[in-house]
Amino acid sequence: MLYLLDVLIALGIVITVSVLYGTKVMGQFTFSLFVLGCALGSVWEFGLHAAQALSAEPIFRHLTEWPLPTLLQPLLHSFWDGGLFLIGVGLVVWLLPAPHFEHFRPAELLVLLGWGVGSALLIEVIASAGAWEYIPRPWNPALFTVNGVTITALPLMIWFVASILFYIGALGLQTHQNRVQ
Repeated sequence: MLYLLDVLIALGIVITVSVLYGTKVMGQFTFSLFVLGCALGSVWEFGLHAAQALSAEPIFRHLTEWPLPTLLQPLLHSFWDGGLFLIGVGLVVWLLPAPHFEHFRPAELLVLLGWGVGSALLIEVIASAGAWEYIPRPWNPALFTVNGVTITALPLMIWFVASILFYIGALGLQTHQNRVQ
């Protein structure tokens, strides 16, 4: 059931973004941020799956077997990542005065960091209900357990770094868009 929701939400994100962009409700900048978020997410989603396949020591384990072809999981989760980054952008717009993403503003970065790390933690806790868990290692320390499943630092560290990279990318996209106009 958890994986069914996982797949449906990922597809819902892609369909929603496509419809909003196709009907001009979503502008080019926001669509570009979605693509950037998906691209960033694909780096760790595919990277972790490749490392898992090539490593003698697994990085994570499925608590319930993924029911679809293996490559679909990182692809679908990359769409999730793009959607999560867009929610972060929405929080920046909602919480902070305009202009947004015009130049470095610590408050914008803090909102993205808070949302990124917070949403990663929430997803890991939800995943503990039967989807996956990361295996503690010296480079991936255990933080706490939920439902007997260990929550580790790696996903939170990934989202911390990714939020910074996303913000840098958003500033670059905005600068490029301003030059083109």
